[in-house]
Amino acid sequence: IDRLETEFGILHLIYHRNYNQHRVAVWWSSLDMLHRNVRKILLKLRAADDTRKIFHRERLRGEAASIARHMVRRGVFSKASYNFNGIIALGQFVTLGMVLVANLSAIHSILVEL
Repeated sequence: IDRLETEFGILHLIYHRNYNQHRVAVWWSSLDMLHRNVRKILLKLRAADDTRKIFHRERLRGEAASIARHMVRRGVFSKASYNFNGIIALGQFVTLGMVLVANLSAIHSILVEL
């Protein structure tokens, strides 16, 4: 959970910092979907750590894993990767694109372990 929180912190800073400038860009919907789903997963995992009952803990962890599987099945990562590589290809916001691709790959590797 700590690695996911660290990566989400970076993702959230990027999201918050670039919202006004890039929210109408085509790739923003991929970033928004990634941000929302990772936030949901983190909230479920934190709630699972805070609860005392084993049944609730396992149910919340299962829900978090279900959201992660849903993201993989719907192709959230592949669409986001394609869109973020498009940012790099444009050449105007290369550093933003590189950070987004690196963050996406780190989040994907963490969620695959769930």
